Amino acid sequence: MAFAPWVHPVAGLAATALAAYQASLGLRSRRRRPDAPAARRRHAAVGPWLWALYALNWLAGIATVRWARPEIETAASGHFSLAGAIVALLTLGAVLSRWVPVDARARVIHPVIGAAVYFCCTEALQNTVKHCPDAPVEVLLDLDTDTGRLHFAVADQGPGFEIAATPAGGGLQNMADRIGAVGGDLAVHTEPGTGTRVTGWVPVTLPDTAPVWEPVAT
Repeated sequence: MAFAPWVHPVAGLAATALAAYQASLGLRSRRRRPDAPAARRRHAAVGPWLWALYALNWLAGIATVRWARPEIETAASGHFSLAGAIVALLTLGAVLSRWVPVDARARVIHPVIGAAVYFCCTEALQNTVKHCPDAPVEVLLDLDTDTGRLHFAVADQGPGFEIAATPAGGGLQNMADRIGAVGGDLAVHTEPGTGTRVTGWVPVTLPDTAPVWEPVAT
């Protein structure tokens, strides 16, 4: 049983390394990166292993003090109280997570597609502020789970305009190109005196021909 005193420190180091890895997965899953969905899945898969390692570390520490190194029991009491609190918190989090309702129809929107919709709606709002800053405006989003499409609309109650008089290659064309690049479609509905409504849809997953946006060093 000469190896017994080593179980506790080795399990502690492994648990610490795994906790750091899970934390990095949690951060990556919240960023606008193409690998965010995979990071979320790995983050969830690592959780039970992390709990098991912390529990093993805690039990191995108690066993070491009780049977291998009883002379350090008093000094180690605070150490294992903290470890016990960590195990209790991990257990509580695992139990509570089972009560969180999950909609089986929920879909994760690819960050590139989400960025396309965000910047398109932002540009439409900027146009409203530029041409009719006092006009009421609303932004609508609707996820169609049957077709796997996210529909969006930006509608204002401004004066409207003649689309035919809009120069080619302007902001409207930029918005259409942005949405079209991820496999979606955009339409503009407006007439003088009727306001302007920009509507469109995008798929929730990238098509095979969609571009992958990567940061460019400057």
